[in-house]
Amino acid sequence: MADGHTRPMFELRVGDVIYGTRRIGWYRRYVKSRVLAHWSTIKPAFRVTLEDGTTLETSGDHRFLTEPAGNS
Repeated sequence: MADGHTRPMFELRVGDVIYGTRRIGWYRRYVKSRVLAHWSTIKPAFRVTLEDGTTLETSGDHRFLTEPAGNS
């Protein structure tokens, strides 16, 4: 959520303010975004654990923001 709290995605509602991304030049930047629509889908989910221990549950087609190769 844009106020720093977390909420399961299924609890999001139209009008909620979250962090999204916007392409600015060559890069994607985090920006506050308002939820415009809400729908549900059923897909296989994968639990991904990041290097810092954060866990995410995502679909197989989830896009992750990453550093370009060689920029670590």
